[in-house]
Amino acid sequence: NERRCSPQQGAKLKRMGVLAGVADIFIPRATKACHVTWIELKDKKGKVSAAQAKFLANMHHEGYSTHVAYGAEEAIFIIQSVYNLPQIPFSPLNIDHIHSYGMLLR
Repeated sequence: NERRCSPQQGAKLKRMGVLAGVADIFIPRATKACHVTWIELKDKKGKVSAAQAKFLANMHHEGYSTHVAYGAEEAIFIIQSVYNLPQIPFSPLNIDHIHSYGMLLR
């Protein structure tokens, strides 16, 4: 829900209940380790905002699986890893910088 808008539009969204920093992907599928997965999706040079980091930290504190993926391939890799799905081959992927609040996926 992160977007650039005028102060008036921002105030209207806030009144409507839009919460700053909510992650882009929400998966309400339980595993033995967690009940929900949240993924913040960024482009290759994107940065997590303070509101996004706070949201992910709060969700992790509640016991949910939280991650930051830099591109769609990383998001797919995270989903496959969290839910033990078969790995679909993609172009080479450097997974060393996939950030997961509380764990690093390997």
